[in-house]
Amino acid sequence: MRLAESYRPQYLKDVKGHDTALAKIKASLAQKKPVLLYGIPGIGKTTVAYAYAHEMGYEIIEVNASDTRNKENIQEIIGNAAKQHWKDHCCLCLCA
Repeated sequence: MRLAESYRPQYLKDVKGHDTALAKIKASLAQKKPVLLYGIPGIGKTTVAYAYAHEMGYEIIEVNASDTRNKENIQEIIGNAAKQHWKDHCCLCLCA
């Protein structure tokens, strides 16, 4: 584990500097609307995704774009998880 990861906030209340964005994310996810996080490296996209998942007890499915470049692979990895859990959970997508 990298040093930065060991100090990563575990809960959204510990994420600082993104109050407006966090409020919008929480509101959308509470309504079971999917959320897409995007932006330049280092602004906290991964931290927010992991903190929310940890807080809600959700499982993280992490996919490296360089490993998954076709429709079949994406459907196999993400599609099966979505079919199993979509009714009970929301979707938080992170583009890095």
